[in-house]
Amino acid sequence: MLTGQYVSGMTLNVLERTLPMAITARDLAVTGGRGPVFGPLDLDVPHGWVVAIVGPQGSGRTSLLLTLSGRMRPSSGSLAVLDTDARKNPRRVQRHCAVAGFSAIDTLDEGLRVSEVIRERADIVVPLWRRPLHATDPAFETLVTDVFGDDPLELTAPIASLSALDHARLRVLLALIGDPELVAVDDVDTVRDPAEQRKLWQALQRVCARGLTVVAAATSAAAIPGDIRVVRLAPETTPPEPTPTAPVRALITLEA
Repeated sequence: MLTGQYVSGMTLNVLERTLPMAITARDLAVTGGRGPVFGPLDLDVPHGWVVAIVGPQGSGRTSLLLTLSGRMRPSSGSLAVLDTDARKNPRRVQRHCAVAGFSAIDTLDEGLRVSEVIRERADIVVPLWRRPLHATDPAFETLVTDVFGDDPLELTAPIASLSALDHARLRVLLALIGDPELVAVDDVDTVRDPAEQRKLWQALQRVCARGLTVVAAATSAAAIPGDIRVVRLAPETTPPEPTPTAPVRALITLEA
């Protein structure tokens, strides 16, 4: 993990600052038993945007996403998510935010088939008063098209047989079944092939067209489409050997 201080680099232009915000963070930080995990940082994410959090392993990307989705409590600073104070009411934030791609949170059982994990997810998040979710429902078919594009989703396929891209897209699809307003997606670059990873980013862009906000994390920006905003968690300079008086500093930069 980076042990130094973070500074704000998520700058919006004058017009963008007038947009309604899905996320507003000020001096947000999480500190663990071994020191700072991330922050303090400032972040503004308008509704309906895709924002990529890019940083090396140990830079706090996953912890930042969990904090923004109400699943990790900040140590300091302020955080408003979907007009809710996430420090005072994290459960309300959780109800409106879904996650995908997080190890030990939404890992798929490779002994099941695609249709079975979809049904299992629907049983958890779809209210009892709503009719059961069916793969032939027009709304669900639209959701599949948003995530998979022109590629088919084989409902009878075993999870173990899926490609890395389809595995990742299925996790995103499952996160969307509960109609969240914000989705946090971790480890996008577990899809190693750059062309395939770009298709995953494009799927997240199509999801945003539904009115959702997406915050996703990766270790590299190489495959990220140019029209997605990128927040970098990166060393300001080559850090010196850490000493008690010379902590490592980090800088968040935004690429348009």
